Amino acid sequence: MMVCDGRLVKAAQRQADWLAANNFDPTNPHLGEGGITANERVRAEGYRLPEWYPVKGNMVESALHYFHDDVPHALAGLIAHSTHHDHMMCLNWFSDHTVFGMGDAGGFFICVTAPKETL
Repeated sequence: MMVCDGRLVKAAQRQADWLAANNFDPTNPHLGEGGITANERVRAEGYRLPEWYPVKGNMVESALHYFHDDVPHALAGLIAHSTHHDHMMCLNWFSDHTVFGMGDAGGFFICVTAPKETL
């Protein structure tokens, strides 16, 4: 079962807001303000990713600039996308990603997933 976490919501929403407010780099929508990466954004919100996840990088985020008027179309687009499908469906490498957060702003949809925190 997937569980929503407010810290992942904040990380996702922060990136969606930043992308909407700035001319994002279409070659890497996972880079945010000041070059911060998805893993860094999640950790900055206080979520403990596995220690072996690199500090910089993206092991947690899918992003889409969509042209529909609603989030369900954006979500369907990510699920249908070849490079995001496994992430969005928690398959294969992402099978332990059971915690999520989503953000949406100005046509940008961000989904962050992560493994459950361990203490």
